[in-house]
Amino acid sequence: MHHNNNISSQIEEVNENYNKNISINKYKNDETLFVITLNTIFRIFGKRIAIYPWIFICASLSLTIFCSSKILFTKMTNDVSDFTPFGARARKESAVYESFFSNKGDPVVLFILITAKRKGGNMLGVHELEDTVQLLNTVNDQFKVEDMEKGINLSFTNFCDNFCTINEPVRHFHSGLLLERNFGNSSLDHIDLGYPITTVLGRQLHMDPHFFGVKIAVPLIEKNNSDEIHQIVSVNELKLGNINKNNLISSSQLLTSNFSQIPNNIKEIKLVCLYFRAVRPKGVSKEAMQNWQRQITYFIRNEFKSDFVDAHLLSETILTDEVVHAGLTLLPFLIIGFIIMVTFSSITISLAAYYMGQFGIHKILLAIVACCCPFMACGTALGGMFWFGFRFGSLLCVTPFLVLALGVDDAYLMLNSWQRLRKKMEKEIKNGTEQILIENENNIFEEEKKLVQKLMANVMVDTGASITITTLTNVLAFAIGAFTPTPEIRLFSIGNAIAITVVYIYQWTVFGPTMALFGCKELKQIVKEIKKKIKQKQQINSLNCSSSLSSETDSGINIREEYDEDKISINNNNNNNEGGNKRKIKRSLTKNLKKLIQLFCKRFLRFYCHALTNRFVIFGVFLLLALYIFISLYGLFDIRAELKPEQLFLRSSDIQEILRVRNLYIIPFYAVCLIFVNRPGNFSEPAQRMKWHSLVSDFEALPSSVGSFSTKFWLRDYEQFVQSDNNDDSAPLDDLVSFEGITPDERRKNELSEFLEWPEFQFWNGFVQLIWPFNNTNTSSEPELKRFFFSTAFFGEELKEWSKREQLLGQWRKIADSYPELEVSVFEDEAKFLDLIPTMLPQTLQSTFYTLFCMFLVCLLFMKNIPSLTISNFAILFTCIGVFGIQSLMGTALDPIFMSAAIMSIGFSVDIPAHIVYHFYKTGVYEENKNGKIIERLKSVEERLHDCLASIAFPILEAGISTLICVCSLFLVDLHMARVFARTMTLVVVIGLLQGLLVIPTMLCLFSSKKISEINEGNKASNKKKSIITNKIQNHPIVLAVNE
Repeated sequence: MHHNNNISSQIEEVNENYNKNISINKYKNDETLFVITLNTIFRIFGKRIAIYPWIFICASLSLTIFCSSKILFTKMTNDVSDFTPFGARARKESAVYESFFSNKGDPVVLFILITAKRKGGNMLGVHELEDTVQLLNTVNDQFKVEDMEKGINLSFTNFCDNFCTINEPVRHFHSGLLLERNFGNSSLDHIDLGYPITTVLGRQLHMDPHFFGVKIAVPLIEKNNSDEIHQIVSVNELKLGNINKNNLISSSQLLTSNFSQIPNNIKEIKLVCLYFRAVRPKGVSKEAMQNWQRQITYFIRNEFKSDFVDAHLLSETILTDEVVHAGLTLLPFLIIGFIIMVTFSSITISLAAYYMGQFGIHKILLAIVACCCPFMACGTALGGMFWFGFRFGSLLCVTPFLVLALGVDDAYLMLNSWQRLRKKMEKEIKNGTEQILIENENNIFEEEKKLVQKLMANVMVDTGASITITTLTNVLAFAIGAFTPTPEIRLFSIGNAIAITVVYIYQWTVFGPTMALFGCKELKQIVKEIKKKIKQKQQINSLNCSSSLSSETDSGINIREEYDEDKISINNNNNNNEGGNKRKIKRSLTKNLKKLIQLFCKRFLRFYCHALTNRFVIFGVFLLLALYIFISLYGLFDIRAELKPEQLFLRSSDIQEILRVRNLYIIPFYAVCLIFVNRPGNFSEPAQRMKWHSLVSDFEALPSSVGSFSTKFWLRDYEQFVQSDNNDDSAPLDDLVSFEGITPDERRKNELSEFLEWPEFQFWNGFVQLIWPFNNTNTSSEPELKRFFFSTAFFGEELKEWSKREQLLGQWRKIADSYPELEVSVFEDEAKFLDLIPTMLPQTLQSTFYTLFCMFLVCLLFMKNIPSLTISNFAILFTCIGVFGIQSLMGTALDPIFMSAAIMSIGFSVDIPAHIVYHFYKTGVYEENKNGKIIERLKSVEERLHDCLASIAFPILEAGISTLICVCSLFLVDLHMARVFARTMTLVVVIGLLQGLLVIPTMLCLFSSKKISEINEGNKASNKKKSIITNKIQNHPIVLAVNE
């Protein structure tokens, strides 16, 4: 009998080893080498975390404190050119522009836009223009900047150089208006307050650069009468050709220099623009010049008081400050998001723990730690970047929101796995502990730490691959974004990639050790309860010594069952205690409620999985998927690249009003282009000058050109100057003392310098650069023209759209390129933005392609199953199409902000599909029976779906809802950037949840289904192999001899 028992045990052991080896081999064959290696590393690392939790926590905290300290001393900086690609032509054109003034310093440009307060908004009034001139004088003289080299304070008048008189037309117009109002036109015929040319005391002034929204009187010719009748019309409407009736003059007549305007034809002015162009002196620092601009801005916003006009200042420094301010407004909402996330996490984690029978106050602490890890990671990542010299860009303010949403998701998976595996471990302890404790009650306590190590290692193996695949995809998505040529997007991508990597590390080195520390307390409590119950059992056995061995066994089984249901409360002395009865009733109600919830969840999950395998449900899901793809593709093909700088600022910002006024009155009617001629040649040669004239004429011949009167070309005034000298013996040249005694031939050599020294034309010095072969005091020397620039203006209602302005910029460049011998370069203040428009769509498509390809490679590292790979990658593709298409249908244009969000969405779209597909893939590897032993058994798709969703559905829902709650705080920020990211994250999560919980399961059913007969045949074949091995063992000669 004894021998037979040994043989039976040997046979059972062989069967178990067979099952185990088959399943393990299947596991190893189905898992990739990368996952096997990863699990080995995680198993070792998990044990180390459980052994040395405080070392990992303290090391992580120290690194966080060190890196985060840099953030406190790093100032947020932005440059509007950071949205310009590195290889953009605008950067080269800006270099030419700056090089033109580099011999004196960096160019400085300020614009002050002035509108009337009174009803109707007409600036054509004495009080309005008087306050305008007063503001002009204040800016010129009141605000100082320190010159460190000279040790003096300079006003704008001291360093404006050749641009000091740029606003003189406004001053003279005001003086002319005063004279007109005081004396009337009858006595002052030499004053003509007209547009585009104003004449004051015989001096002609171009008013078109300063006056906008102008209404003028134009002649109306009657059909039967040659007499002119005047009609007041808008200059802008004339330019756009919106007035083509009543025999009005054509817009082409107005835009020619030969047009004879009606005297005093200006009737209304909507906007006056003052320009302050200068070159930063060498002794003035860049920071000092920026502060000078900020002082003027503060004065205009807070101290400038007028009953008649409103003023707004626009400059690159102010734009940068407003972008920084917009980014900083996100930070308070980050605190709101954190509080909401902690609250939500505490509730959901507590509910999950209660459901698993593992609730404790420490679960709330774990929820707080889970939300703190992403902040620690952001502090470490961003601070580390700043230590290495990266700048603090405004887009990086979005990073904590993204990392918080992503990092907490991983914590949910780890905690959910901990609770499932702990429950399994409790069953293992229950099944094997009773006999051990009877022999040695201290045995479990000695193995306590080993149990925590085992549990922590199992958690990391269970979740490590799943968390790693999502982290890899997110990091790769942003890593690809780091190769984009746009500096701001590159910085944003680098920051997010590093932050996601660090939060991945902190999940193991901070949250993992914290779980291990609390896990020790959990297991201690379990062991104490088991020890208490064992003692109680021993007391019962001693009182019932006459009982049979079978009854003792049943008693032990009952004790174990009572432990499983948490209902043991053996206290013989207090059975009749009223308080004890109340507690029993309360526990009973709680237990019944929990059972009811568990039963409902189990039945619902089985019903849901069964429904997903139904053919009609699969057909309906695929029909809805086709409709979703159609709508998404419609929106995707309708997306357009557009840029709106006002979207970079808060809606409450003063910049919004400036941009609105500018887009209303200036951009569509007077878009200025500066054209630099860097290799002009010999200006004394007529043929060379003809090339210059031809270049200017080509620009003026464009359909959108305002006309020749808007062109500021020094050569035209120079030629008139020379012509007047030839026709007039008493020309101005003879009045210059410095040229007395010079022969006419020598005088001709110095005509250009003479022209530039004449007071009326001194401002042209800012448009040309001369090289003197000798000292310029030598009057016989002739200067060489090194380079020059001219400006002209363009109009068009379509120029309100930046994509149309980009097309106009292309026309300018085409003309410039047609004169290679002159080395022509154009400059537009906002070309740095315009150059981004044609690159956004190709860059986005390129990044999308490379990112999707990387997603496929990452999935290939974790899964070898072709259907699983195909389904996961199609799910990612469908999510991206939906995000892009729906955003387009919602009116979001493709701009730098959306580009950044698009790159982010590609990486985040992997998370939910990857978890679902990977866990479904793992269900086909092995199955555990109730005793914790690994056996091989083929499963139906419905069973695999049930196992997959039972382990992953709740943490996925928890992660998705928490992400939505976190990003909802961004909707509260009145900023385009925040809302685009919030909408993108919302779409990614919602579409991802629908894909993961509905579409992907149906795809898996369709492509991974096995017939029940095939499953049964597989199981029979497996059992047949085991029977053969058992028979071989039983018929072995040694076994037979022993039996005999």
